[in-house]
Amino acid sequence: MDTNNGVLFLCFLLLGIERVLYAYIYHFPSHFKSTVQWMESFLMRMPGFQDCFVQLHDTNRNKAMMKNTKPIYWKVMMTCGMYIKIFQFGVLCYDICIRQRTIVSDIFSYTVALQGEYNSPLSIADYVKIGEYSIHRFVAGIILCVIGQGLNIAVFQALGGIGVYYGYELGYKTHMTNAFPYNTGISDPQYWGVVLCVLGIYMMCGIPGVTTFHIPVYELFWYLMSMKVFEHTNGKRLITVITGRETYLTNKEE
Repeated sequence: MDTNNGVLFLCFLLLGIERVLYAYIYHFPSHFKSTVQWMESFLMRMPGFQDCFVQLHDTNRNKAMMKNTKPIYWKVMMTCGMYIKIFQFGVLCYDICIRQRTIVSDIFSYTVALQGEYNSPLSIADYVKIGEYSIHRFVAGIILCVIGQGLNIAVFQALGGIGVYYGYELGYKTHMTNAFPYNTGISDPQYWGVVLCVLGIYMMCGIPGVTTFHIPVYELFWYLMSMKVFEHTNGKRLITVITGRETYLTNKEE
């Protein structure tokens, strides 16, 4: 495995961390709750950590009341989701800003070393065509990003933070909705929104003839795994086969 393939494989694994975490919470919410309580009791003994946890309790930021309340688990999940996005954005930034620019530099250096100077084989007409292609791709990328972010925002407006961050699975009262985008026939609109947005970013920021779409394909794979396995009845059946017992959801607030 060469260096480039090794880096891509690492990117593939990093992008999967978020999906595996959400699958864990979806299938084992009670275990997630007990883990949060254990981590909180452990870290609260250390100086400075009370300020980090007080916002995760329904105490109006009153530290003295924290011992008598449980964490707001969906807010814990939201906080985890925010921090874990570092992996996703880090992979995207590295691939677009460093890895693919390095490929361009290597091509240029190889050409200069081979020919002694860089003589472009392209004519002015070729550059005009590339420019037109880049503009069209940039516009298409903007459209995809707008659609993707529109779906994300609409999901948050329809479900609220509790619904988006596994409130039902964690035992909070949530409501079913037929509002947009759930009345469009699109399954898992938020996940498709992310996939479209990532593809749009690559359409906008990619270098014609150089940019590879490995990362959008990896994102598509992991989100399809969430939609069809990790957060699906198929996943429950698989876990039942592996562990010999059924997973369960917490359907009432403890």
